[in-house]
Amino acid sequence: MTKRFTRTRALLTLCVAAASAMGIGGCGQAEPEITQTPTSEAPRGIALDYTGFDPENFISDQVLDDSTTMTDAQIAAFIEEKGEGCRAGRANDQDIPCLKDFSVVTESYAGDDYCPWGYQGGEEESAAQIIGQAARSCGVNPQVLLVTLQKEQGLIYASGGDFQWFSYPSAMGYACPDNSTCDPDYAGFQRQVYYAARQFAIYRIKPERYRFQAGQRVEARYAPAQECTTTQITPANRATASMYNYTPYVPNRGALKGRGDDCSVYGNANVYAYMRAWFPQ
Repeated sequence: MTKRFTRTRALLTLCVAAASAMGIGGCGQAEPEITQTPTSEAPRGIALDYTGFDPENFISDQVLDDSTTMTDAQIAAFIEEKGEGCRAGRANDQDIPCLKDFSVVTESYAGDDYCPWGYQGGEEESAAQIIGQAARSCGVNPQVLLVTLQKEQGLIYASGGDFQWFSYPSAMGYACPDNSTCDPDYAGFQRQVYYAARQFAIYRIKPERYRFQAGQRVEARYAPAQECTTTQITPANRATASMYNYTPYVPNRGALKGRGDDCSVYGNANVYAYMRAWFPQ
């Protein structure tokens, strides 16, 4: 099962739900024009280092499950630091805020077996508050949620023209399989973050439901395209298996050497690289 928003055709199905979730107007058929007004130097990303990436073991269960690594204040400080100099974007005649400036009225969700505390909605909650509450409720490391925001939509470093109308509605790449339509029921930043965290909890509690499982050898694709080949992997632990269940592609040799091709999908390599760069163990 793929959880990635990478297809324009699929993204268009989210338009109405996304507009509602973001509080913006309707969506046109044409690709939106994005403008920006420079105010300061934009955030700078990092050169990702894939040295030492092991496709069978690139994140531990202990790391994935540790929901205590950051407080809401620490999450906010991290977002503020990485987003220093960010400029708002514009799409569909609406401003798209920087992640550090984003806030939204949130919904309440009942607790369940996977996220026992559910979610207590509030007025104008920040991205950091949403990430923190979802992480605590579902028992997932907020660092992993931050990395997923960057991996899927580049929101940590996004600025100006990087923002698209779907940047927040599809923030975690949740509920949008490759070569299919996105589920509008999960459009919106809070829903994306909460249900992505919940999905990682489901992988933890019900691993037998999913194709990638710790210690079981499985054939995995390098990319969605049928012409791309496959390889065999045996995830060493549940956390690595969870990452493949979320994004089921193995980075090929070209991706890891910085010479990507049409069969290169960087997602899981980026999880490894961002975790190592931002949150070294």
